[in-house]
Amino acid sequence: MTSELPPRQDFLGLLTGGIKWFGASLAALTAFLYIAGYLLLRAHLNLLGFYGFINFGHDDFLQEGAKFFAVTGYALARAALLMLGLVTPFVVAFALIKPRVGRWLRTRHPTALKRLSLGGYLRPLIFSVVFVAFLSVMNSESSEIRAYLCVDNLLYSSSGASGCLADAKEIVQPLRQELLASDQGKLNDRFENLLTVILRVGLLTAFALWLSTSWRHQRLLLAPFVVGAATLMFLLPLTYGVIQRAIRYPRIDVTLVDKTAAPLQSPLFLLSRTGNEFVLWSAPTRSVVWLPASAVSRAEVTSIENPLVAASKPIGGKP
Repeated sequence: MTSELPPRQDFLGLLTGGIKWFGASLAALTAFLYIAGYLLLRAHLNLLGFYGFINFGHDDFLQEGAKFFAVTGYALARAALLMLGLVTPFVVAFALIKPRVGRWLRTRHPTALKRLSLGGYLRPLIFSVVFVAFLSVMNSESSEIRAYLCVDNLLYSSSGASGCLADAKEIVQPLRQELLASDQGKLNDRFENLLTVILRVGLLTAFALWLSTSWRHQRLLLAPFVVGAATLMFLLPLTYGVIQRAIRYPRIDVTLVDKTAAPLQSPLFLLSRTGNEFVLWSAPTRSVVWLPASAVSRAEVTSIENPLVAASKPIGGKP
């Protein structure tokens, strides 16, 4: 004899489980947004040389993380559709040819067919090819990814690179010029290329997982794939902060209380504003200026601009 829960208790159990699941999912999503927002803002400020001068709050991290996932998700979907369009003809052709090749091998070379089956030599051979392809992808893209993280203190350095390896330095200079010129088309191409690399690594990892399903040392064999994919996913928000986040800050005109004080060289950009101080960046002198709030009689934001454009002009020149 079996006893069943009353409908009310069963409903309450489902409701409690659903609430717990929703709460855990919301906490995980918030953590992902926060971490992604922090990483991309950290990379963005390090790119400009503003790290330590601008303080972001928790809401800023969450907002930037949400933007990152929205932009990246859309770009990944586009890249996945493009890759699917390229791969589909080959998959269809393989599906049409496979039965004919199988019949021909069973008729002419039955022993060879058995040896080449996925249970024989073919599966390890394909896994080796997949592993070589994985290493090739990671090696070919590593220098470009390192170059993105080598560009730092851009508003203070004439070279825009520090501590880069030789292969990365070759990429830094054109990247710096694209950033200074706000060439968003080329920067978008760079980011989409990185997303394509992540998709390729993901597909290779999934294929390797399927090939090694019944193998004894599957975890050991998949470790390089997992580490490589995890590394790319960790670097993705950092790269986004360098080549995708908009470099735009308020341009501000400041009038000082002390009329005899030397005027600040404009254009000036507002980095941070608290109740006690203004933190500004002067494009002509390429320096950060702190002003106590009591020293400012008037401050007016005139536009939102890219400070890199102003910084690319000769020091002492006309703003």
